[in-house]
Amino acid sequence: MGDIAMTTEKLLEELESKEKVLRQELSVIKAQIRQTKLEIIKEKYKCSIGTIVIYNSKLYKISFIDTTWFPGKPWVKGYQKKKDGSWGIGERHLYSEWELAKEND
Repeated sequence: MGDIAMTTEKLLEELESKEKVLRQELSVIKAQIRQTKLEIIKEKYKCSIGTIVIYNSKLYKISFIDTTWFPGKPWVKGYQKKKDGSWGIGERHLYSEWELAKEND
């Protein structure tokens, strides 16, 4: 009975090792998918991190692009431009209702 337990424990170790390798590979693949989506979004919608957009008649600088809704218009987060011309520190959800600002030309 001891041999079976040792064999089972060894099998478990091998399976967990394989799982770890697969999780690492999956993580790399997901990062590549996100990067590819961001490249397509940049080409199609002319936006990337740092792009200036208009949302509710106010200027925002994009700080995050959500690729969940791909291939539709991306949901973004951004920092609002303050009266003194600097950018705020609070990230706001702009959803997909933003427009490119002329400042990007």
